[in-house]
Amino acid sequence: MPLLEDAPLESEMERFERDMDWIYTHYETLKREYPNEFVAVFNQTVVAHSSDIQSLIASVQPRLGQQVGNIAIKFIYAEPPAIVLIPNEDRV
Repeated sequence: MPLLEDAPLESEMERFERDMDWIYTHYETLKREYPNEFVAVFNQTVVAHSSDIQSLIASVQPRLGQQVGNIAIKFIYAEPPAIVLIPNEDRV
């Protein structure tokens, strides 16, 4: 049987997962509205956006207080980042 203290944590984790799912479901719209910015989503709503993550967190801290650590934050790329793999010459 779970402890009583576990119930709020489990609820927060479920909300966080729903918020992350919401971000991925709405990614194309977010990409048009907030290209190359971080977005913060709480209860399936964009509550802040910024190109600087510290500014983003500072803007939501007064509204969400302790819950700011449980907010879904994702960087929205305007274009997918290019990944270049360079072989390690010592291993070849």
